[in-house]
Amino acid sequence: MLILTKTSSSGIIQATEKIRKKIDEHKFDLCAGHENQHVTISMGLVNFNEVLHRKGEEILKLADDRLRCAKEYGRNRVIYNDKH
Repeated sequence: MLILTKTSSSGIIQATEKIRKKIDEHKFDLCAGHENQHVTISMGLVNFNEVLHRKGEEILKLADDRLRCAKEYGRNRVIYNDKH
């Protein structure tokens, strides 16, 4: 979970895309003596304004649903709304 405060919607998208790209470009040395590994991440974003009147469980479910969608659409992506 990543919480960004005092950040606009476009700022959040820019920040998460930057994180995603940096991880995608980095070669991770996960095991000594083994070839570096390519690692990617997928993210499901929820904007505070979308969930003002929702309970915590509902917010987490929305983020998780978007994460699952990002994985279904090919992984290594950020999903920030239900329109994809």
